[in-house]
Amino acid sequence: MALILRSEIGRRLTVPEIDGNFTYLENLAMGLTESSPYQSVELTYTQALALLASEGVVDGKRYLITEFDVELYGGTDILVSGLPNNQFSTSGYGKFYNPNYGSVSVWDPSETYATDDLVIYGGKVWENLTGTAGTVDTYPFTLDNTNWLLQEDYTNADHYVAVWDQIELGFAEGEYCINSRYDSYRNNYVRVGQLNDPFGGDRWFNCGVSPIQVFGWGNNNINDCDIKDSYFNCLNIIGNTTIYGVKMSNYSFIFDTTFKDSTIEGLNFENESGCWTLNLDNSTFKNVNMTNESWISDITLSNNSYFERVDTSNRSYIVNAHLNNSSMYEINLNNYSYIEGWNNTNSSIELWNYSTMNYLSLDNHSRISGVIGLTESSYIKRINMTNRSIIEGPIDFKNNSRLEKLDATNDSYITDLSFTNDSYMENLDISSSNFQNIGLSASYINNVRTFTSYVENIDIINNSSFQYVNMDRSLFSNLQAYDNSNIGLIDLNSAYLDLTSLGTYSRSFPSGTSFRLNELKYQFDLTFNGTSGYGLTGSFLNIPAMLMPQDFYIEKVIIETSGLTYSGNSTIFSLSTPGLSPSIVEIAVSEIYDKIKVLDISNGLIVGSKADSDKMLTAFLTGGTNITSGEIKMEVTIKSTRYFYD
Repeated sequence: MALILRSEIGRRLTVPEIDGNFTYLENLAMGLTESSPYQSVELTYTQALALLASEGVVDGKRYLITEFDVELYGGTDILVSGLPNNQFSTSGYGKFYNPNYGSVSVWDPSETYATDDLVIYGGKVWENLTGTAGTVDTYPFTLDNTNWLLQEDYTNADHYVAVWDQIELGFAEGEYCINSRYDSYRNNYVRVGQLNDPFGGDRWFNCGVSPIQVFGWGNNNINDCDIKDSYFNCLNIIGNTTIYGVKMSNYSFIFDTTFKDSTIEGLNFENESGCWTLNLDNSTFKNVNMTNESWISDITLSNNSYFERVDTSNRSYIVNAHLNNSSMYEINLNNYSYIEGWNNTNSSIELWNYSTMNYLSLDNHSRISGVIGLTESSYIKRINMTNRSIIEGPIDFKNNSRLEKLDATNDSYITDLSFTNDSYMENLDISSSNFQNIGLSASYINNVRTFTSYVENIDIINNSSFQYVNMDRSLFSNLQAYDNSNIGLIDLNSAYLDLTSLGTYSRSFPSGTSFRLNELKYQFDLTFNGTSGYGLTGSFLNIPAMLMPQDFYIEKVIIETSGLTYSGNSTIFSLSTPGLSPSIVEIAVSEIYDKIKVLDISNGLIVGSKADSDKMLTAFLTGGTNITSGEIKMEVTIKSTRYFYD
């Protein structure tokens, strides 16, 4: 039968097809006479060089060259063809001996071994001599010879599996070499570099040894070094492993791999290549470049692991990451690249137990989005966003988690974030961008600066705060605070709201305050029942002072009462500023008894004018009598005389 090539049939070979190819090539290698139907000529590598020198290579002749590329595996038998003009073909087949992963496992220093146990290390099989795990002698190929004996009988099928793999040849440093190896059954392709100059000046792709030699050939779960249309792992995957300078291209990927106490460095993912189900345990995965829709999906970091110095571009992405006491660090997203949680119910990006995402850069329509959760003092910090980049949730910050030091410019968006249980957001600089749909509960936002931006839809409840905010020519819309929450120390450009200048008055907006376009709205619900808090019985309504900034005026006051018990119709409800007369609103309580009263005010704080400086409004009763029970609801709307973009 003839060889069956995957490139011709368009699929991976079956086991019978692989067995048929092996039989064909084995017979070809053994057909050493002209009378054999499998004609080949056997030469050592030295003899092959001599044949080239004498111009004796025959076009169409099959040659079995032994001891080829001694530096790779100590010498390999290869099959090549003669070509015109005294040349050997640059592609052929090599005979290799893979360790039998089906019957022997990889050496693990943390395991306990008995005498005569077998392990795989460095692509070879070792037998235990002492009942001790022993040590590595020469990384990454040999164990110590006190505790382990190398098994060199490659005909023992329990230890090794003989294969004929496709190879490509190159020429480097004055010697012919094996430049690539391809396992057509597992579809593993490892290539050193360019065919004519395979090492590019840095021998073996900066791995220290050939990428072919440090690949776990024959292991169904280890697949890589310049990997094309393949998937990858390293030679000794269990613990203390270092991988450097691996190129993944054309749909290549790392699959279902765990690294323990390891370093994986210098990975390049190109052309929709990626990594799927990656577990790092006290390990580092760094200096990663991802381009042209490459991806990393379902990555788990634990026990002080790091995923760092990652550059993504051209719609590449990272999805579904889980961090426990670990860090994602120096992540650059560019050209529609993104980090995203894909699960619609549970958090698919999770940071917990002091985990971090630090030094993030988003540019040109890149984003962090999806279902994301942070808890137990985890944080996202030092984010730079520009050119229509997005941070979009639902993103939940819980239990002292935080988002801080964020810069957003050029039509970027921050939206759909929630903060609970002492979580917070602070030190934000937002320019020509949007900050919206933010919820706070028992949490806070501090130190926000905006310039020609939109800040809107901020809900603050349960003793939360939103303060130290400088809004320069920005639209500030639809901010609401309830349940003893605090809005304060806000600078709305020329409408300066720094309450520190207001002496002994309240340094916060009262609960029930909301901000909309050019508008402040105060809402109160006062219950007179003799208890402490709003609505104490008596003449003082115990409402925090309401700020009316410069250039604002009172537009409307709505008062609604229910079940009031009071003495005397002369009781007057007043809304005024301390030390000023006349009051803004004076109305007999009898006029608002058990009904809604709407007062439209068009002439401002003082007749015919607007507030010429920041004023504080207080609500109280006059007339010498008291409300003893019942409820008063009040809404005060204050408008600006100009737009914030003026």
